[in-house]
Amino acid sequence: MSAGFQTIDRLEVAPALVGMGWPVRESFLRYLAGLPDGRASAVGGAREDARWGFVFPPRVARFDEHSGEGVLHFGGTVRFSGHFGMLALDVVRPSLQLGAMGGTLFADDVPLAEVDYSFAMAGGAATWTLPGVRLTAPGVDVFGGMYEPGADLAPMRIRLERPAS
Repeated sequence: MSAGFQTIDRLEVAPALVGMGWPVRESFLRYLAGLPDGRASAVGGAREDARWGFVFPPRVARFDEHSGEGVLHFGGTVRFSGHFGMLALDVVRPSLQLGAMGGTLFADDVPLAEVDYSFAMAGGAATWTLPGVRLTAPGVDVFGGMYEPGADLAPMRIRLERPAS
């Protein structure tokens, strides 16, 4: 890595959001809730949160402390199911590759969405706000063809803290 990048291999959980908070897409969750067998479950360290949607725990982050550019890896899985097994969508081990002009959200190594972001570093915490999250063509397949490429997904927020020394 170039100078200015730091590597965080262990991140600690705090009461505030730590990790990647993402409600996915409100209309999708309403649709799922309307199915007789529709459900969303968070496993492998991911969790549901009333404020942040689904929270994926941080794993490894390599980013520039000034720009926020870098690669962020998260753990856990969120599983969506319904229609008696016909709907099965997993968001597995998401990661973000962030550059100067935006970034890409990957889930299980599939480029799920393109993102816009802003970044701030304060008090030992790095925060990314991602107001623009748009489905990619490969992401359309992940969602079973229910949406078109470029469809808006829910905004995301990411917060990482440095481990205590």
